[in-house]
Amino acid sequence: MKILYVCHSAHRPSHYPFAVLHESMALRRLGAEVFLCTFSGILDGDELNEIVHIKVTATRYGYSIRFISYLLSVLKLKPLVGFLEQFSTLFLAVRLRKRLGYDVIYLRDGDLFIFIPFLFGLFTKRIRWAISMIGVVQRMSHDSLPYKFINSSLWKPIYRRSLYRNRFVILCQNTYIEDYFKTSFLGGMLSKDVQLFNAWVSSVNQVISQKDARAHLGLGEGKLVILSFGALHGGKDIETVIHAMKEIPDIILMQAGKVTSSVDVQSMVRNLGLQDKVVINDYYIPESEKGYYFAAADAVILSYKKDFMQTASMLWEAAAYRLPVIASDFGELGVFVQRYDLGLVFKAEDIESLKEMLLRFFNYSQDKKMDLTRQCDKFCDEYAIEKWAQRFMDISGRLCNK
Repeated sequence: MKILYVCHSAHRPSHYPFAVLHESMALRRLGAEVFLCTFSGILDGDELNEIVHIKVTATRYGYSIRFISYLLSVLKLKPLVGFLEQFSTLFLAVRLRKRLGYDVIYLRDGDLFIFIPFLFGLFTKRIRWAISMIGVVQRMSHDSLPYKFINSSLWKPIYRRSLYRNRFVILCQNTYIEDYFKTSFLGGMLSKDVQLFNAWVSSVNQVISQKDARAHLGLGEGKLVILSFGALHGGKDIETVIHAMKEIPDIILMQAGKVTSSVDVQSMVRNLGLQDKVVINDYYIPESEKGYYFAAADAVILSYKKDFMQTASMLWEAAAYRLPVIASDFGELGVFVQRYDLGLVFKAEDIESLKEMLLRFFNYSQDKKMDLTRQCDKFCDEYAIEKWAQRFMDISGRLCNK
């Protein structure tokens, strides 16, 4: 099986570099011949030197496209940047068909510009597309112009023609996304091509002690450390966390990751007088440093807003590091935490509810914390990346034989 793995955002500080690295290598271990197609390489991607990797910016028209992308970024036209990078990356992917002879194109996170593969499908035949969805579209305001554009019935003839000429499977990370694409998106015209395809865990052999990790990060000993990891985007609710911990003694919140939301976290912390309780590292945390943050923590906080229906990938990360979570009850997150006993659940955007859960965790015995760790091991076994890769290979096989 030859798979062209496409990710136009792999160069950006988010979950993309981690996903590209682990998913492509997992598929390779199962015997797939994997090629990579990105816009501008992979952040922290040195480990993928053994896989053929083609970049838009390395083509003869790459310099011009990169300059236009930079110009749009300067003008703060972020949606146009995303469109340009995804369109040019998929254009290159389609052109590589004859050269690489791949069987399937796997597009990682195709939500926002889902129409692009179907536009290319008007001019191609028998290309098999596997497109993953993380829930960006349904979170948009249904009254907004972008949502009306993406979900306009005018697209239906284009999708119908493209589906006739090519083969598609839409891979949804949770049941909310699956239900949306089966019933709401374009009146459910993609329903026969939609499948639930959960996230995965890549287990970590942690060799850093908590004492060494805290010393490395300058945290000291004797306090409960709660970790908020990853880019702080608009779907996360850090405000509730900061307010909830105000009156709890001997606790530290560590926010590790670039702050991309409109919330001024630094000012909030200063206004509440919590400088000694909140550590904010407002930058992308490379893979080489990630282990220190998880080793230093006692638990991971997963606080999301009520309308956020995307998959919280950090739940899988926390389980990989065998850390319990304190999670809001939005979407499927609360269901997973309670079903697998991975930690505690609080009401989303509810300060008092979170405060109660923080105090409960604070008073947990060491035996109870070890029980939660063992539950993480069971969760990791059920959602191991090897099982994800095998299922993807099975889906790709059926897609090729349809």
